[in-house]
Amino acid sequence: MKALIIAIAMIVPTVAFASSDEAWSDLARTAKAACTAAIKPPGSNVKTVSLTGTVIGIGGKDNDQFYALVLKAKSPAYSAQVLCLYDKRTQKAQVSDIDAP
Repeated sequence: MKALIIAIAMIVPTVAFASSDEAWSDLARTAKAACTAAIKPPGSNVKTVSLTGTVIGIGGKDNDQFYALVLKAKSPAYSAQVLCLYDKRTQKAQVSDIDAP
């Protein structure tokens, strides 16, 4: 009985923290949509937003509060690399242009 309890205790934390490919895809899709909306507010002339990079799990007390995306935004008079921090807890995105060197 004791061995069974130990075996279950060792398995449960692994299962609790495991994420499926579908969960990661959902997070990526949700984050990109929120970031795109933050870059392209109503009335914006930004025409294209494309994903150029991601960072999974940064910031917060557990180093997993934010999902970071680097996006390229274009309009007829504007082109920039944009950093977006998507807060997985509040489901809100904050964006800022990345200055070129």
